[in-house]
Amino acid sequence: MIAGSPALTRHGLRLERQWRVGDTITVRLGPRISAELLPGGSPWVSFPFGPGVLAAEGDRVDLVGLFADDSRMGHVADGPPRPLEHLPVVLTPSTSDPAAGVRRLAPDRPAFTLEHVDARPDESVTLVLFADSHQVRR
Repeated sequence: MIAGSPALTRHGLRLERQWRVGDTITVRLGPRISAELLPGGSPWVSFPFGPGVLAAEGDRVDLVGLFADDSRMGHVADGPPRPLEHLPVVLTPSTSDPAAGVRRLAPDRPAFTLEHVDARPDESVTLVLFADSHQVRR
């Protein structure tokens, strides 16, 4: 703990005190979750977490035709689409922060749950890092 009050300046944090040999400063910076509106006036938000972005963890059911291959036009998914009415929707009043309803599931893993979601009664939404979600329906 540093005696005195640190001052946040335009260029960083200023610590004023009488420094002595052996004094140390420890700074711990952890990622935080925020909600950012998508560009272009969209009402949709993304959930950045540190340098990554969170995505809803999809299921692994009925993935036929959803993987790319090296054939001509193999990058185009031709699997069966799912109706949009089955997508869960994050619910927040327009004046609140959508990220306020995101809760971490475990301290040792970047996985989160959404508290305020319009989803089927038996369904919950787990958010994971987009870069870590592989071979799932999105």
